[in-house]
Amino acid sequence: MNKLENKKLHLISFDVPFPANYGGVIDVFYKINSLHKIGVKVILHCFQYGREKSNELSEICEKVYYYERNKSLITHFSIKPYIVKSRALKSLYNNLSKDDYPILFEGIHTTAFIPHFPKKRVFIRAHNVEWEYYKNLHKSEKKIVKRIFFWIESRRLKIYEKKIYEGQKVFAISESDRAKLNLLGGNVILLNPFHANTFFNEKVESSDYALYHGNLNINDNENAALFFINLFKSIPNQLVIAGLNPSKNLKSKIANISNIQLIESPHQDELKKLIANAKLNLFFSNHSSGVKLKLINALFNANHCLIGKEFVVNDDFKHVCTVVEQHEWEEKILKLFKTPFDKNSLEKRNRVLMNYSNDFNLNSLCKVIFN
Repeated sequence: MNKLENKKLHLISFDVPFPANYGGVIDVFYKINSLHKIGVKVILHCFQYGREKSNELSEICEKVYYYERNKSLITHFSIKPYIVKSRALKSLYNNLSKDDYPILFEGIHTTAFIPHFPKKRVFIRAHNVEWEYYKNLHKSEKKIVKRIFFWIESRRLKIYEKKIYEGQKVFAISESDRAKLNLLGGNVILLNPFHANTFFNEKVESSDYALYHGNLNINDNENAALFFINLFKSIPNQLVIAGLNPSKNLKSKIANISNIQLIESPHQDELKKLIANAKLNLFFSNHSSGVKLKLINALFNANHCLIGKEFVVNDDFKHVCTVVEQHEWEEKILKLFKTPFDKNSLEKRNRVLMNYSNDFNLNSLCKVIFN
C-alpha cells in the first residue's frame, strides 16, 4: 500500500491498547501499528483503568494522551450508558477540538462527543452490538449486583446505540454485526479485525490432543471449559485446557480425570505452540458477539478448528472450520481425530485468510477515512 505520511488521525481507544493481550485491544493495537507502518501519524487517546502507560505506544504514535475514567457514583445514574458517560471527559473534548483531523472512535464506549463535532469527519469502530453483549453478560453472571448492573447497562445501551449510529460511518467487525447495525441507520462497512499474524502458518503435522483456550476468569469461557470437561469424560483422547486464572471449581473438576490437562496462565509463546500443535482447536460459547480474535489466531496457526454455531458470524468461517451443532460435538471430535488436515484444507484456508490479513484490512480502512 502507498505511504500516507501527510495524514493524521485521532484514535480514541476504550482502554490502553498495550499489551495487546485480549480481543478488543488486539484489534486496536495492530490497527495503530499498521497505520504507523504506512506513515499515518496517529494521535492516540486512551483510558486507563488498571493498565500502565506504554513506551511501545509512544514509539508508533505521534502523541499519546491518557485519561482517567470518571467512576464517581453519580456517573452510574446518567441516562447515558456508564461505559460511555465515564469516558465523557472535558479534557478529551478539548484535545479533539484543537484541529480538524478525522477521528476514529474505538467502541461505543468512546462516542460521547460525536454530536459535538457535526463538521468533523468521524468514524466508529463497533467491536460488538454492545447492548446484546451486556445482555449476554447479564445472563451468564452469577453475582446479583453485577447481574443488575449488566441488565441496566444493556437497556441504556440499546437506547443509546439507536441514536448514536444513525447517519454515521461505522466499521463493523463481522457480517452478523453489519446486518444488525445497518438496521440502526448507520453507513456500515465490514472491517475484519486486525491481529498479530503476518502470515498463514502452513502446517499439517500435529500432536494427538484437542485444545480449548481462553481467559478462564470470564464466565462464558469457564462455562465452555466445563462443557468440554464433561464431554471428554466419554472421549478417550487427550484434552488440554489453557487459560488465565482458572477458578478453584474448574481445577477441582479436572483433578481426577486422567485425559484432561490444565495449563494455567501460559505465556504467549507457550500458548502459540499449544494452538499450532493441537490436532483439534475447540471453540464453544453460549453467546454470539463480534468476531472472537482467538478464532482468527487459530485459523492462521492451527489445524482443525471446530466451532459452535455462535461463532459463525461470517460466512467464511463455514468454509474453513467444522461447524458443530450442540448434539454433534462428541461425534465430530472423534471423527476429526482420525482425519488428516490435508493440503486441500490448507489451500482453502489460505485463500479465505487473504481477506483477513492486516494489509487487506488497512487498505479498506484508509480508503474510507482518507479518500
